[in-house]
Amino acid sequence: MFSNILTIILVLLLYSVSSPRDFALPPGTTLLGIAALFALFGAFTQLRFALLAARHGEQGKNPAVLAAFDRIVSTQSVACILISAIHLFGLNIKGLFVSLPIFAAIPTLGALAFIGIFLLHQCLVWFLAWPVQNLIQGAVLQSRGGFVRSNLMLGMPALVPWALFSGLADVLGLVAWPPLATAFNSVAGQVVYFLIFLAGLSILGPLLVVRFWGCRPLPPSPERSQMEILCKKTGVKYRQILLWPLFSGAMITAGVMGLVSRFRFILVTNGLLSVVTPEELNSVLAHEIGHVKHHHLWLYLGFLVGFSLLGFFVIMATPLLLGAAYLALPNSVSLTGAQFMSFGQDAGTLLFVICAFVYFRFVFGFFMRNFERQADLYALTLTGSPGPLIAVFLKIAFYMGRAVDTPNWHHFSIQQRVDFLRKSYSDPKNIVAHNKKVRKGLVAMGLAMALVAGATYSLGWSSFGDRLHFGLYERVYKAQIERLENPLPAWAALAGFYWERGMTQKALEALENTGGPSLQSAQTNLAIGVLYLESGQEEKAAKAFETALLLDPQSPEAANNLAWVLAVSQNPAIADPARALALAQKAAAKDSSAYILDTLATSYFVNGLFEDAVNAQKKALEKAIRENAPNLDHYKEQLEKFSQALSGLAQP
Repeated sequence: MFSNILTIILVLLLYSVSSPRDFALPPGTTLLGIAALFALFGAFTQLRFALLAARHGEQGKNPAVLAAFDRIVSTQSVACILISAIHLFGLNIKGLFVSLPIFAAIPTLGALAFIGIFLLHQCLVWFLAWPVQNLIQGAVLQSRGGFVRSNLMLGMPALVPWALFSGLADVLGLVAWPPLATAFNSVAGQVVYFLIFLAGLSILGPLLVVRFWGCRPLPPSPERSQMEILCKKTGVKYRQILLWPLFSGAMITAGVMGLVSRFRFILVTNGLLSVVTPEELNSVLAHEIGHVKHHHLWLYLGFLVGFSLLGFFVIMATPLLLGAAYLALPNSVSLTGAQFMSFGQDAGTLLFVICAFVYFRFVFGFFMRNFERQADLYALTLTGSPGPLIAVFLKIAFYMGRAVDTPNWHHFSIQQRVDFLRKSYSDPKNIVAHNKKVRKGLVAMGLAMALVAGATYSLGWSSFGDRLHFGLYERVYKAQIERLENPLPAWAALAGFYWERGMTQKALEALENTGGPSLQSAQTNLAIGVLYLESGQEEKAAKAFETALLLDPQSPEAANNLAWVLAVSQNPAIADPARALALAQKAAAKDSSAYILDTLATSYFVNGLFEDAVNAQKKALEKAIRENAPNLDHYKEQLEKFSQALSGLAQP
């Protein structure tokens, strides 16, 4: 179950933190590539299972063959992740999705489509694995469809909450009520939303999960009565004891979920109930009660929050690491701004996914194994004997055909668990020592997360972080200027870097190194014009925008920027309302962004077309809200100004 959840988390992260590629394939080519990879993957998977079936025919029933079966399923799952990476980076599937209007407006739909393609590959693995597993185990435990569906449902505890969280975020991001949209799209708003959602999910999530798994109440029976008595004896409250139809109930296992008693469920399978004695059932339930008593479910929630914090730190630190790496390279290695950005995005995505894998597989895995051992020891303490729980472990190995020394990333092997129970029964000091080990680990984890939180704050919000970012990025731009054959784009990028920080004069000085307005680059002239406009030099700004428009007559940005100067300037030598309106209409016909509609509204206004100005400004404000524009007050003030002018005109 945990492996299914981990793979879904990794694929979701892979999609979420990646960016569309800087190339575009025809949709038909992308879809054909996906289909071809699917067919090749299916043929390869079928071959591996066929070879294993032949090996079984030679060796007969053998735990080593079943272990090989498990390895094939695991490695093919990893292959599914690699194919997903090819879809992203080789076929630019994210670029295809964001080109579709509905996916651009609701990004969760693109992510769901991507994870759906991944799950299609996973389902193919399970579909092909079913007959081989039945052959090796010598029994048909459930139908092929049921086998695929059971594996698929194991990942739903990760996928469904994420879809709800992400989908609701998309909806809130699209709302037209300005205060809510502004609050939600801020960093603080995102953090608060995440914490509220996490709290709600932690409490109500189990209700959702048991419905997806098809759990139903365990009917009145001696086993249920026995479980109720033990829960009452230990003071553990719960909402319901449920039958867990995991793989049609054939799995021999149990579980507990739910942070609070009102939404806590105890799960058992028919497979477990059919093979255990009353004493053994008590030991299994005592193990699950141990998880509750040691607050493991709350700690799991803490680890999820910890990963969110770690992910935030990785996002903040990656650009700095890449910048430092670039500066450390020989001067012969040169990257343009676009190349550096593309490389940085890919490296950042890879680093983020690697950190996620290491965190869940090794850090979280370490604590999960030791939490399971802690629950084993609680069962030993409560029942007074290791015998019943050991008997259950050995029955699991026997009935499921697993070797007792089969390793597991989130559990110790059965043999290790048995040996430790016997050792702790002989010497109870081991119980104290293990609990102390877990506490030390949690303290170390807490300190590590505190350091990560402090580092994240320093990088993102402190003056130290500002100085570090500024100094490193400035050096990277200057290194590009020195290393590139054509340094003009790097000079322009450096100017933009200064401009973003309000250093207008330094930005102008940098841009002048590109050759000034005479340089045959529309983008450079646009950047220069904006900087001149920011510094109040309207004539130079208008000249730069004129040059940009001359170099690229189809540029909506050049037409818009020139229209703005001509519309708002108080200098009679520059102001030209009629031409401003013509240019603004030309720009708006090609691009309906908020700032372009704002220019159009202003052009209508200076030409005395107040009703048209109000209508255009209303559209501009709506777009600004949806685009999360940083200067919403400007759009509101303009609308109020135009509306007052229209009202004054309408008065008798």
